[in-house]
Amino acid sequence: MATLSVVVPALNEEGNIADTLEEIVAAVEGLFEEYEVIVVNDGSTDRTAEILQERTACNPKIRTLSHTTPQGFGASYNAGRKLARMEYCVMVHVDNAFGRQTLR
Repeated sequence: MATLSVVVPALNEEGNIADTLEEIVAAVEGLFEEYEVIVVNDGSTDRTAEILQERTACNPKIRTLSHTTPQGFGASYNAGRKLARMEYCVMVHVDNAFGRQTLR
């Protein structure tokens, strides 16, 4: 069975991050032998970092990397990709545009 890293670039996404992470975890649970979700907080000034702390405390498969100032979408994706430890790596947008069925 394959393993998967999911990279999620995030900038000021307090309204989306919790639901997005819930959908990602629900989509990959049971489909992969092992998985990780790497959220790159790209210098958010809202509650994104606080929400991420709560989520990582509840699920050790969610990891975060934080930029002190925004580096941009591509730089955030690349930073997360460099941390990826699994066989496959995919990016998911944090706007929660895709439900778990679509993500599967």
